[in-house]
Amino acid sequence: MPTKELTEKIANRLWCKTCNDWSLFTKPFTEEETGLKCDKCGIEHQQTLLSEIPEDKLKEQQKRFKEKRSQKLLEAFNYMQYLGENPKATPPLLEGYDRILEADAGILAIEKMEKEQKEAAIKAAKEDIEKHKHLGRNDVCICGTGKKYKKCCLSRIEGYYKR
Repeated sequence: MPTKELTEKIANRLWCKTCNDWSLFTKPFTEEETGLKCDKCGIEHQQTLLSEIPEDKLKEQQKRFKEKRSQKLLEAFNYMQYLGENPKATPPLLEGYDRILEADAGILAIEKMEKEQKEAAIKAAKEDIEKHKHLGRNDVCICGTGKKYKKCCLSRIEGYYKR
């Protein structure tokens, strides 16, 4: 069976259990071989739990992932500008690769959780506002303290509007 070369070199930055560090993993250049192999040690990638990775290494990769994500728009602009100036030229490579796909190191799950918490807080605030909507300043507060609304929950409810 003839070998087929890949037209685009893509590297994935993943955790290598052998190197005990974040390494670039690439797909082999032949169809017979499968999986991603570490560029440093040549070992095939093995799934790793985030809890198995040292905290400092996780934070390092999360920082790299955030920086990479924030630079994507700028890189796309520069790439388009480069192609506009040099339509027949080959674009420059990144560390010998066309693209490097960064592992998120759990940051996407953290961001998703933070987004869900924020949405839950907004929903709770809306429900709280709706619950107190019918009260006048001098009415007894419905929270059960027995105080007037203006001396009890009014400042908290008004605080929702200021956010």
